[in-house]
Amino acid sequence: MLGSGFCEYMPRYFLHLVGEAPARDRVGHECENDDQATEDARLIAQRLCREKPEMFRDGNYICVTDEDDEEIVRVPLAFTAA
Repeated sequence: MLGSGFCEYMPRYFLHLVGEAPARDRVGHECENDDQATEDARLIAQRLCREKPEMFRDGNYICVTDEDDEEIVRVPLAFTAA
């Protein structure tokens, strides 16, 4: 909360799973900007591949969109060295 009594606006982003088992993010989550939403998508992609390695395939990715349903970035599902 800012000192003036106004809440700071945070844009809402949606992280959709695209590919073999698509899942549409209907709730979304607030991020400071496109960069933070992209980083969040990368973390989700990495975790998904660690927990569900069968999802690691060409054509499976996280599609980040903004509140206007404009695509921001596509993050392929990939393993990472953890």
